[in-house]
Amino acid sequence: MAPTPEAPEPHVLVLFGARGDLAKRKLLPGIYHLAQAGLMPPEFRVIGSGRHAPDGDFADEVRAALEEHGTDELRDEDWKAFAPRLSFVVSDADDGEALAQAVRDAREELGKESRTLLYMSVPPSAMLPMVGMLASTGLSTDARARIVMEKPFGSDLASAQELNAALHEHVEEDAIFRIDHFLGKEAAQDILALRFANGLFGPIWNTEHVSAVQIDIPEKLGLEGRGSFYEETGAFRDMVVTHLSQIMGFVAMEAPESLDADALRDAKAAVLADLQPFDPARTVYGQFDGYREEEGVAEDSNRETFVALEASIDNDRWRGVPFLLRTGKALAEGRRVVTISFREPPHQLFAPAVDENGDGI
Repeated sequence: MAPTPEAPEPHVLVLFGARGDLAKRKLLPGIYHLAQAGLMPPEFRVIGSGRHAPDGDFADEVRAALEEHGTDELRDEDWKAFAPRLSFVVSDADDGEALAQAVRDAREELGKESRTLLYMSVPPSAMLPMVGMLASTGLSTDARARIVMEKPFGSDLASAQELNAALHEHVEEDAIFRIDHFLGKEAAQDILALRFANGLFGPIWNTEHVSAVQIDIPEKLGLEGRGSFYEETGAFRDMVVTHLSQIMGFVAMEAPESLDADALRDAKAAVLADLQPFDPARTVYGQFDGYREEEGVAEDSNRETFVALEASIDNDRWRGVPFLLRTGKALAEGRRVVTISFREPPHQLFAPAVDENGDGI
């Protein structure tokens, strides 16, 4: 039997962007599920924060999110135990003092062994000034604090480097977690099992046997009130250089030394180092009908909500194999599919299948 994990220390979770779409769909239901599974600390507090306070009680807003997006039935007795741990404090890059005081009060209530986890679910343009606020209020400089940076990390190389430098002015590297929540999905992690625990696929997972790899993440969802965020980010930054590239890293990596975080990071980084610059001639952008009517979107916006491109990885395993990445908002169906196309055998014994029109299928 696996050893029982030690109970985490008391925690104050500060969730920036707590009223946003990601928080409602993923983060808050995830925290609630962990609590019901006994994987949260026995004592914890969740402080939501953002520029605008809820119209009513934050707990009511959280309950609505759980009822809409949670995977388990919301039982009254469980909710009554969870709801008192929730609160909301308005903050922004210019004023975080009330939030800092709320965190200090909660930490004092939970005891000297308590820790702070700062979860940054905010647009790229807000990250840098928010990092400054966290440092000036002492929230991030506390030795028992850690900071989680949700993707996208910056909007280009220069802004990512600037953000990284600002973080390192105030926070030790081992207290910084740059994450892509998509990799928390069990199906994404199953790619590793398919690749490295399977004697059938391991030997043929290369250019000699694979003709193409296609990664599709179409979404039925539209903007869900995130017009200003999408105007700033677009599908390419929101999805391609984050979710799709991370999945491509799982599919294409060499076997890591182990399954710990550092080994997986290094294996993915090696793939991305061999990734060739995307070719504009092999890229298609699109925008769903009605995007420009969304709140927060410019009337003449050319921001893409759909991207399809061909990527290539220049190493011995994958040279010559196209990686086809496609994603978009407001499409006919939502799914997450990785398709591996294998090469035809050199000697064909069977005639290719054709449809009623005589076309190949």
